[in-house]
Amino acid sequence: MPTIKTTSNETCFAPAGRDSTETIGQLHQLIRNDSVLELVTKTCPTPFVLLTDKRQVITANPVFCLMLGMTLDEVTGIRPGELMKCEYATEGPDGCGTGQHCRFCGAVRTVVESQQSSTQTSGHCHIRLQSGHTLNLNINASPITIAGHNFTSVFIQDMSDNVRRQILERTFFHDIINIVGGIAGLSGVLASEIHSHAEYANEIRVLEQSTRHLLEEIECHRDLVYAESGDLRLCLGSMETTTFLQELTQLYQGHDVAQGRMILLGEICQATISTDTRLLARVLGNMIKNALEATQVGGGVTVTCRDLGDEVVFAVHNDAVMPEEVRFQIFQKSFSTKGTGRGIGTHSMKLLGEEYLKGRVSFTSEEPRGTSVEFALPKTYNSDPSSTYNP
Repeated sequence: MPTIKTTSNETCFAPAGRDSTETIGQLHQLIRNDSVLELVTKTCPTPFVLLTDKRQVITANPVFCLMLGMTLDEVTGIRPGELMKCEYATEGPDGCGTGQHCRFCGAVRTVVESQQSSTQTSGHCHIRLQSGHTLNLNINASPITIAGHNFTSVFIQDMSDNVRRQILERTFFHDIINIVGGIAGLSGVLASEIHSHAEYANEIRVLEQSTRHLLEEIECHRDLVYAESGDLRLCLGSMETTTFLQELTQLYQGHDVAQGRMILLGEICQATISTDTRLLARVLGNMIKNALEATQVGGGVTVTCRDLGDEVVFAVHNDAVMPEEVRFQIFQKSFSTKGTGRGIGTHSMKLLGEEYLKGRVSFTSEEPRGTSVEFALPKTYNSDPSSTYNP
């Protein structure tokens, strides 16, 4: 059984403090002596854990252990987020549940609510793992008393595959239908007016832009599907930052989201990078689109690029400041910075930018400076280009 660390430090959300190894061992043996609970634990087809009042696993069923590739002794005494290798499990003073991000974690909130209200509660959570993969889980927590000790039974349903498929399908069809519908409408105008009007150059230009956007959307979704499944391959080549950013900003200035807003080029270093230009355009494109969506009509966003020797840092700035809830969940898959969107863009920045291009995505958002999203990219790609991301 692992050694249990204890602490009395203040936390950002759930209470700190853990039971000692000796106490955990005694409670574990108490649970094993309960024949009914032991039978339920072994036969339950859904991942199940029983937590102490300090949110430590006291027992778990074989399905949960199999999901983690661990034994019952290895999971006993540890908190669920630490076992699942949540990216923020070590953030707080006492591990899982005590960090700033834990305030917005559906799993911890569900367990704490059940413990405080002594009622059955349920919730949904997105757990970003240290590997970069995101778990989408349904959590059902209920209080249970055994031999005078209070515990919390937690049933876990992994919705990751369903959520991923639904989001990708919904996003793909929504965007494609809208764009193709626009093309069809413009084509109808051209067909009906071409004989009676000589000036149709503008309609043709809009048609060409819509077609380009259609291709862009299809390719973006294709790349994201391949990246999620681990089938995306890189196509490395050399690119020069100045020309690349000029062409990219010009492209997005014609995007629907840029209507009434300006994309400004700030200080741009001149550097040559070996990377997958197509994926880099995906990452920076999402940075630009998100900044434009957060900008009021009449405002603008600024794109910059600076040379730091071995790497180049691309940055997109806008004057708006993210709400706290957005700042702490911005890279969670399925969480939308707009509250009603699809939550794909910021997740794909992390997935493509870090797992594939081997860069670093970060951001700052505070008054009065506004929001800046940065992507630090090595000038030379040092990994095997045939490697893939395997969630």
